[in-house]
Amino acid sequence: MRRRLPNWLGLCVAAATLLLLARGDALAAGSGRRWVAANELADLVTADGGGPLEADAVRAAQAPRPTLDPRAPATVPASEQAPSPQDAPPGDPPPQQLRAAVLNVDFPDPSIVWGGDAWYAFATNRDGRNVQVSASPDLASWLPPTDAAPQRPGWAVPGATWAPSVAKLGDTWVLYVSMGSADGSQCVDRLTSAVPGGPYAPLPFQPPLVCDGTGGTGAIDPSIMVADDGTPYLYWKAAGATGYQLFGSALSRDGLHLVGDPVRLLGAAAGWQRGGVENPSMVHAGSAADGAWWLIYSGAYWATSSYATGYARCSSPLGPCSDQSGSGPWLGSRDGVAGPGGGAVVAGPDGRYRIAFHAWAGGVGYASGGRRVLHIEPLDVSGSRPVVSDAAPTGTLEVAQTTPGGLTLSGWALDPDTPTSVTMHVVVNGRTVSSFAADGERADLAPAHPFAGTRHGFNLDLGLADGRHHVCITAEDDVHQVTPELGCTDLDVSSLPFGVLDRATALVDGRAQLAGWAIGPRTAEPIAVQVTVDGVTVASGTANVGRPDVGRSHPAYGAAHGFAIDVPVPSGRHTLCAYAVLDDDQPAPQLGCQQLG
Repeated sequence: MRRRLPNWLGLCVAAATLLLLARGDALAAGSGRRWVAANELADLVTADGGGPLEADAVRAAQAPRPTLDPRAPATVPASEQAPSPQDAPPGDPPPQQLRAAVLNVDFPDPSIVWGGDAWYAFATNRDGRNVQVSASPDLASWLPPTDAAPQRPGWAVPGATWAPSVAKLGDTWVLYVSMGSADGSQCVDRLTSAVPGGPYAPLPFQPPLVCDGTGGTGAIDPSIMVADDGTPYLYWKAAGATGYQLFGSALSRDGLHLVGDPVRLLGAAAGWQRGGVENPSMVHAGSAADGAWWLIYSGAYWATSSYATGYARCSSPLGPCSDQSGSGPWLGSRDGVAGPGGGAVVAGPDGRYRIAFHAWAGGVGYASGGRRVLHIEPLDVSGSRPVVSDAAPTGTLEVAQTTPGGLTLSGWALDPDTPTSVTMHVVVNGRTVSSFAADGERADLAPAHPFAGTRHGFNLDLGLADGRHHVCITAEDDVHQVTPELGCTDLDVSSLPFGVLDRATALVDGRAQLAGWAIGPRTAEPIAVQVTVDGVTVASGTANVGRPDVGRSHPAYGAAHGFAIDVPVPSGRHTLCAYAVLDDDQPAPQLGCQQLG
């Protein structure tokens, strides 16, 4: 049972805390979060949720608490203090460039979830909001944050609400979040809502879910994971603990109660962790029989660029776990992303995993004017270790045809990693001659790519010199890993007009009619046609008669390019020819010849 500290003991704890902070070892004294001084507590306690603070405190003290077996060791076993040679090495950072932040406000300790209608991101308290929440249709464009939990439990103080995690269990959305209490301890509690974005409300007449049963000053940084069999598991950090720091427990199916005692998962044994690990997030790869369980976590002091992310391999949702990042972090500061941590992994409705984490922007640390902004990266957990992954752009070159503007190329392209427009390149005879964005409206793509948006079409007119050309369209990856070809075509380009003499028909009274069609490649306007009889020009006309078949074959030019020209023909056998004529002083190409008589 948790008891209040005597006044003299409380003063000792406060003095020790100040000493730790002065040494810069804030992770060991509350995971780097702001401590609330004793003389501030009375002003900070509010009754904006649940019953009176004292009533909740009494209920919390009377409730049974999960405890560890006192016979269990209190420190990390030597086998976990460093990876053995046969363990999988931590691996180098992913080779591709990390992507830019998607939400540039202070949004620490983030987690994301698909809510059925949109993505929702949750984060630590800020600007009077207990739990920040923002929504996005595509993981790129986010609304300004609001408060997902405007009502706190009566025992919780304001300004001390951290690291939320959300899951839908049955018909209810459950938010797990760590909060500070009036006596200086920290607890994880659950709040519920009928909709993913909240508002979430405390459970009436219920104590916190877990407090000091796992050591240290209490429980922080909760994370929820639902296994394949539907069992929810909760993971958290024992704040201020010096042995095992990351714990897990199964939950009841509704996610509202712990099932069994908490299980020790991981401590801080690696040098780069500097005595502290936090923000656990479990993800499963493969089937329950042969898949790996990866425990993603953060280490080192959160207010520095040394803060980073590691991972452990676990044999089940509750371990045992073996740290695979003993010689260095899995994801550290690089590519202008400083202090990446506070990560949470989620599986999306498209079957892809993603990791949401924060990193410093505008400076490292709040004292330097920094803010912790939201990053989201795709994650591949199917191999020998988790990898920040990259999917190649996809699409197709649907049309390649000559038009009055030259060569028209049209189709679509998108990058599965981002809803933003893909940069395209036109490569002619092996040389890039044009670049543009595939940002045209293509609503037909939405059913197959529901999170990509609709602005991924392209339609380009390209001028080419006369001759034979090999033309390809390529798409540029968002992190410049690959540039796949989406289609190629070979074509002969000519500025000469073209068409066909379909027929020459004898008429009465010594006349004949020639019919066909003609197009000038640089214009959609009708062009002239001349007719010769035995090599002598005898008539001319304009190719402006409707020809639906021509319009279907050459849609860029329209259908008004047919001709039917009557000419005088003497008796006897004669050769009649038609020529397409442009006012360009160039030889007129022959459309065809036929004999009459």
